This record gives sequence, structure tokens and C-alpha cells, in this order.
Amino acid sequence: MSNYLVEVKVWGKYACFTRPENKVERLSYPIITPSAAVGVLEAIYWKPEFHWEITEIGVLPHPARNGIVDWENYMPITLNELATDGQTHPQDGYNLAQHRVQRTCLILRWPCYLIRARVNIFPGADTNAMAIHRQFSDRVRKGQCYHQPSFGLREFTVYFSEVSDIDRSYIDNSGKHEHRQYITTGDLGMILHSYTLSPISKQVEYKFVPLKITRNKFSVEILEGMS
Repeated sequence: MSNYLVEVKVWGKYACFTRPENKVERLSYPIITPSAAVGVLEAIYWKPEFHWEITEIGVLPHPARNGIVDWENYMPITLNELATDGQTHPQDGYNLAQHRVQRTCLILRWPCYLIRARVNIFPGADTNAMAIHRQFSDRVRKGQCYHQPSFGLREFTVYFSEVSDIDRSYIDNSGKHEHRQYITTGDLGMILHSYTLSPISKQVEYKFVPLKITRNKFSVEILEGMS
């Protein structure tokens, strides 16, 4: 029996899946995180009766790392600063140039993935796995989504489509591909799986899983309490 219910092909021009240990400069993981993959699927189809659980992530092209320099606003814009007659900044408005800082991002270029996932239906929900599969597949085929998904940052737009037999055979190693390329194979450390707000400490708790890639496929470890 297959360990996934749905699959979708996603790609874009750039991606940045920031490591949480980096506080200032953004440094991307070498592959999309399960948490980011869930966000892509939820942008396509989501209901409160279930939640997505990523089981496999396949890398189709080789995401090449590329460094860029970007300008970010490091201070929030308040209504008082936007007001033309504010008491603090009368007639001056908000000067964005005074609050910008230059930062370097190490990102992925031309990422393309095959995401496979299953659903965990909450008790008492009036739905079933086949209905979710049918509705998700219909939305992917029509190009429908609740909002445009992104790869880590809002400006890194994600495009999606149905998975072709060629893509499927590329990931499952069931076909012959003359120009097949493998990214680094083996144990690449830990990768962010998900994060939750602790009801006790009221702090964000991060969950990590081993990042082991074999022939362009990352089989996501199932965490206790997630299924």
C-alpha cells in the first residue's frame, strides 16, 4: 500500500528555506522543508477537518545555490509615522530609507520538487481520504489555489502542476534518464520539520528530523503525535 495520498509538482525561480539558527543573514536549507511543503499544499487545498503530513520530497532539477543582497525594513511602520499630521513626525511621514539595512541571503535557484503527502483526518470530521484526494487533484489540474504559494519568502512565487510519468519515474528510479543528476546523497544533518506553540511555556517549539537524501528522494520521518 502506498504511503502517500496526493502528489504535486512545484517549482519556481528562487527559494529560501531559512535555517532557524540563523538570526540575521538568511541561509537556506539545501531542500524544501516539510513545514514549507505543508504550506504549499495548504495554499492549494485546506479544510479544518484534516491536516497534511509530508511523506516524501523528490528533487527534480538540481537547485543551485545563489547569493543575493537585498534591502529589508527592520522596523515596523506605525500609524503615527504614516500620518501626515502625526505628533511625533509632523508633516514628515515615514522615511523608509532611514530604516533599511543591507543583508545577504544564500538561496536556491530554479528549485523543482515532487511533493507527496497523506492526510490525517481529525475525529468526527465529515469527510474521507478519497474525497480529499479528488478535490485536491481537481484543484491542481485547474491551477486553483486559495492564495499563491511561495518558497519561503513571499516574493519567491511557486507554480504547480500535475505529476507526469517522466517526473515520477525520475524520482522512483524506474526509468532511464541520460542526464540524471543526483544531489548530495547521505546524511546531511537535521532539517526543520514543524513548529508549534507550547501550551505550557507559550514559546515556539521546533521539531527537527534527520535529512537523509537517497537518489534525489527525501523520505520524511514520521514524528510521534503527528499521525
